[in-house]
Amino acid sequence: MYSLELCGYLNQEESRGAYTLGTRAVALGRQASARASAIRPHRQLIQLSESTGTMALYYELRGHRYVCLERLDVNAFSPMTVEIGDTVGLHAGAGKSILAYQPTQFVDEVLSARLPQYSSSTPTNPRAIREILTEIKNDGFWISYGEITEGSVGISAPITDAHGFVTKCVCISFPESMAKTELLDRWSNEVRQVAATISQQFRGASLHQLSDLS
Repeated sequence: MYSLELCGYLNQEESRGAYTLGTRAVALGRQASARASAIRPHRQLIQLSESTGTMALYYELRGHRYVCLERLDVNAFSPMTVEIGDTVGLHAGAGKSILAYQPTQFVDEVLSARLPQYSSSTPTNPRAIREILTEIKNDGFWISYGEITEGSVGISAPITDAHGFVTKCVCISFPESMAKTELLDRWSNEVRQVAATISQQFRGASLHQLSDLS
Protein backbone atom coordinates (compact mmCIF):
# COMPACT_ATOMS: atom_id res chain seq x y z
CA MET A 1 0.00 0.00 0.00
CA TYR A 2 2.80 2.40 0.90
CA SER A 3 4.45 1.88 -2.48
CA LEU A 4 1.21 2.67 -4.28
CA GLU A 5 0.76 5.77 -2.13
CA LEU A 6 4.33 6.84 -2.79
CA CYS A 7 3.78 6.51 -6.57
CA GLY A 8 0.59 8.55 -6.45
CA TYR A 9 -1.91 5.75 -7.05
CA LEU A 10 -3.44 5.87 -3.53
CA ASN A 11 -4.05 8.57 -0.91
CA GLN A 12 -4.51 8.13 2.83
CA GLU A 13 -5.92 11.23 4.45
CA GLU A 14 -4.88 10.30 7.97
CA SER A 15 -2.96 7.59 9.78
CA ARG A 16 -4.73 4.23 9.37
CA GLY A 17 -7.60 5.95 7.59
CA ALA A 18 -9.34 4.75 4.45
CA TYR A 19 -7.49 4.90 1.14
CA THR A 20 -8.76 6.85 -1.85
CA LEU A 21 -7.55 6.90 -5.46
CA GLY A 22 -4.52 9.08 -6.04
CA THR A 23 -4.02 11.53 -8.90
CA ARG A 24 -2.06 9.04 -11.03
CA ALA A 25 -4.76 6.38 -10.69
CA VAL A 26 -7.46 8.88 -11.65
CA ALA A 27 -5.42 10.04 -14.64
CA LEU A 28 -4.82 6.46 -15.72
CA GLY A 29 -8.53 5.71 -15.47
CA ARG A 30 -9.31 8.66 -17.69
CA GLN A 31 -6.73 7.52 -20.23
CA ALA A 32 -8.17 4.00 -20.24
CA SER A 33 -11.69 5.33 -20.71
CA ALA A 34 -10.57 7.55 -23.57
CA ARG A 35 -8.80 4.67 -25.31
CA ALA A 36 -11.77 2.32 -24.87
CA SER A 37 -14.16 4.87 -26.36
CA ALA A 38 -11.69 5.51 -29.19
CA ILE A 39 -11.83 1.88 -30.27
CA ARG A 40 -14.68 2.30 -32.70
CA PRO A 41 -13.90 0.02 -35.67
CA HIS A 42 -15.07 2.47 -38.30
CA ARG A 43 -12.41 1.50 -40.82
CA GLN A 44 -13.02 -2.23 -40.40
CA LEU A 45 -16.77 -1.75 -40.80
CA ILE A 46 -16.28 0.26 -43.99
CA GLN A 47 -14.07 -2.47 -45.43
CA LEU A 48 -16.55 -5.17 -44.38
CA SER A 49 -19.47 -3.31 -45.95
CA GLU A 50 -17.54 -2.66 -49.15
CA SER A 51 -16.24 -6.22 -49.54
CA THR A 52 -19.62 -7.85 -48.92
CA GLY A 53 -21.97 -5.19 -50.31
CA THR A 54 -23.97 -5.42 -47.09
CA MET A 55 -24.76 -3.28 -44.07
CA ALA A 56 -22.13 -3.55 -41.30
CA LEU A 57 -23.08 -3.01 -37.66
CA TYR A 58 -21.27 -2.82 -34.33
CA TYR A 59 -23.15 -3.71 -31.13
CA GLU A 60 -22.39 -3.48 -27.40
CA LEU A 61 -23.91 -5.14 -24.34
CA ARG A 62 -26.16 -2.86 -22.25
CA GLY A 63 -27.73 -4.56 -19.27
CA HIS A 64 -29.92 -7.39 -20.57
CA ARG A 65 -30.05 -5.82 -24.03
CA TYR A 66 -27.61 -4.71 -26.70
CA VAL A 67 -27.23 -1.34 -28.40
CA CYS A 68 -26.20 -0.38 -31.93
CA LEU A 69 -23.08 1.82 -31.78
CA GLU A 70 -22.18 1.92 -35.49
CA ARG A 71 -24.05 1.28 -38.71
CA LEU A 72 -22.44 1.53 -42.13
CA ASP A 73 -24.14 0.70 -45.43
CA VAL A 74 -21.71 1.54 -48.23
CA ASN A 75 -23.68 1.02 -51.45
CA ALA A 76 -25.78 -1.57 -49.65
CA PHE A 77 -29.50 -2.14 -49.34
CA SER A 78 -31.07 -4.01 -46.45
CA PRO A 79 -34.53 -4.05 -44.89
CA MET A 80 -32.76 -3.78 -41.52
CA THR A 81 -34.53 -1.26 -39.28
CA VAL A 82 -32.03 -1.04 -36.38
CA GLU A 83 -30.59 2.46 -36.10
CA ILE A 84 -27.63 3.77 -34.10
CA GLY A 85 -28.71 4.01 -30.47
CA ASP A 86 -31.46 1.40 -30.75
CA THR A 87 -31.47 -1.38 -28.16
CA VAL A 88 -32.71 -4.92 -28.74
CA GLY A 89 -33.21 -7.97 -26.53
CA LEU A 90 -30.20 -10.29 -26.40
CA HIS A 91 -32.31 -13.26 -27.51
CA ALA A 92 -32.85 -11.75 -30.96
CA GLY A 93 -30.49 -11.45 -33.92
CA ALA A 94 -26.84 -10.60 -33.28
CA GLY A 95 -27.44 -10.34 -29.54
CA LYS A 96 -27.00 -14.08 -29.16
CA SER A 97 -23.37 -13.72 -30.31
CA ILE A 98 -22.89 -11.75 -27.08
CA LEU A 99 -25.27 -13.72 -24.86
CA ALA A 100 -23.57 -17.05 -25.70
CA TYR A 101 -20.42 -15.98 -23.83
CA GLN A 102 -22.02 -14.60 -20.67
CA PRO A 103 -22.00 -16.35 -17.26
CA THR A 104 -24.70 -18.97 -16.70
CA GLN A 105 -26.50 -16.83 -14.11
CA PHE A 106 -26.69 -13.91 -16.54
CA VAL A 107 -28.09 -16.14 -19.30
CA ASP A 108 -30.65 -17.54 -16.85
CA GLU A 109 -31.77 -14.03 -15.89
CA VAL A 110 -32.16 -12.98 -19.53
CA LEU A 111 -34.10 -16.07 -20.55
CA SER A 112 -36.36 -16.08 -17.49
CA ALA A 113 -37.66 -12.60 -18.32
CA ARG A 114 -40.29 -11.79 -20.93
CA LEU A 115 -38.72 -12.13 -24.38
CA PRO A 116 -40.15 -9.62 -26.90
CA GLN A 117 -41.09 -11.01 -30.30
CA TYR A 118 -39.87 -8.52 -32.93
CA SER A 119 -40.97 -10.67 -35.88
CA SER A 120 -42.54 -14.04 -36.55
CA SER A 121 -39.01 -15.54 -36.57
CA THR A 122 -37.80 -14.15 -33.23
CA PRO A 123 -36.86 -17.10 -30.98
CA THR A 124 -38.64 -16.91 -27.63
CA ASN A 125 -38.33 -20.49 -26.36
CA PRO A 126 -35.56 -20.52 -23.70
CA ARG A 127 -34.63 -24.16 -24.41
CA ALA A 128 -34.28 -23.51 -28.14
CA ILE A 129 -32.25 -20.37 -27.48
CA ARG A 130 -29.86 -22.28 -25.20
CA GLU A 131 -29.26 -24.76 -28.02
CA ILE A 132 -28.46 -21.86 -30.35
CA LEU A 133 -26.01 -20.41 -27.78
CA THR A 134 -24.15 -23.73 -27.70
CA GLU A 135 -24.03 -23.73 -31.50
CA ILE A 136 -22.60 -20.21 -31.51
CA LYS A 137 -19.82 -21.16 -29.09
CA ASN A 138 -18.94 -24.12 -31.31
CA ASP A 139 -18.99 -22.17 -34.59
CA GLY A 140 -17.86 -18.71 -33.48
CA PHE A 141 -20.64 -16.93 -35.39
CA TRP A 142 -24.41 -16.85 -35.86
CA ILE A 143 -26.63 -16.54 -38.92
CA SER A 144 -30.11 -15.23 -38.13
CA TYR A 145 -33.06 -15.12 -40.51
CA GLY A 146 -35.58 -12.33 -40.01
CA GLU A 147 -35.32 -12.42 -36.21
CA ILE A 148 -35.70 -8.64 -35.89
CA THR A 149 -36.84 -7.53 -39.35
CA GLU A 150 -38.76 -9.74 -41.75
CA GLY A 151 -36.83 -10.51 -44.93
CA SER A 152 -33.36 -9.73 -43.56
CA VAL A 153 -30.45 -12.03 -42.73
CA GLY A 154 -27.68 -11.24 -40.26
CA ILE A 155 -24.25 -12.79 -39.68
CA SER A 156 -22.62 -11.85 -36.38
CA ALA A 157 -19.47 -12.78 -34.45
CA PRO A 158 -18.34 -12.00 -30.89
CA ILE A 159 -15.63 -9.49 -29.97
CA THR A 160 -13.40 -10.18 -26.97
CA ASP A 161 -12.30 -7.15 -24.95
CA ALA A 162 -8.97 -6.54 -23.22
CA HIS A 163 -10.06 -8.58 -20.18
CA GLY A 164 -11.21 -11.60 -22.17
CA PHE A 165 -14.92 -10.81 -21.89
CA VAL A 166 -17.39 -10.69 -24.77
CA THR A 167 -19.35 -7.45 -24.51
CA LYS A 168 -19.53 -6.51 -28.20
CA CYS A 169 -20.10 -8.07 -31.59
CA VAL A 170 -19.87 -7.20 -35.27
CA CYS A 171 -22.62 -8.02 -37.73
CA ILE A 172 -23.60 -7.70 -41.38
CA SER A 173 -27.20 -7.51 -42.55
CA PHE A 174 -28.61 -8.09 -46.03
CA PRO A 175 -31.81 -9.12 -47.82
CA GLU A 176 -32.76 -12.79 -47.67
CA SER A 177 -32.59 -12.93 -51.47
CA MET A 178 -28.77 -12.66 -51.15
CA ALA A 179 -28.49 -15.61 -48.77
CA LYS A 180 -26.74 -18.03 -51.09
CA THR A 181 -24.72 -20.87 -49.55
CA GLU A 182 -21.38 -19.84 -51.06
CA LEU A 183 -21.86 -16.23 -49.93
CA LEU A 184 -22.91 -17.24 -46.43
CA ASP A 185 -19.77 -19.35 -46.03
CA ARG A 186 -17.48 -16.60 -47.32
CA TRP A 187 -19.12 -13.79 -45.42
CA SER A 188 -19.20 -15.77 -42.16
CA ASN A 189 -15.42 -16.09 -42.38
CA GLU A 190 -15.06 -12.37 -43.14
CA VAL A 191 -17.21 -11.38 -40.17
CA ARG A 192 -15.23 -13.66 -37.85
CA GLN A 193 -11.95 -12.22 -39.14
CA VAL A 194 -13.13 -8.65 -38.55
CA ALA A 195 -14.27 -9.57 -35.03
CA ALA A 196 -10.82 -11.10 -34.36
CA THR A 197 -9.09 -7.95 -35.64
CA ILE A 198 -11.16 -5.71 -33.37
CA SER A 199 -10.48 -8.04 -30.43
CA GLN A 200 -6.75 -7.62 -31.09
CA GLN A 201 -7.22 -3.85 -30.96
CA PHE A 202 -8.65 -4.14 -27.47
CA ARG A 203 -5.76 -6.35 -26.35
CA GLY A 204 -3.31 -3.86 -27.83
CA ALA A 205 -4.95 -1.01 -25.92
CA SER A 206 -4.67 -3.03 -22.72
CA LEU A 207 -0.93 -3.59 -23.23
CA HIS A 208 -0.50 0.12 -23.85
CA GLN A 209 -2.22 0.89 -20.55
CA LEU A 210 0.09 -1.51 -18.69
CA SER A 211 3.11 0.28 -20.14
CA ASP A 212 1.77 3.51 -18.60
CA LEU A 213 2.09 1.92 -15.16
CA SER A 214 5.84 1.44 -15.51
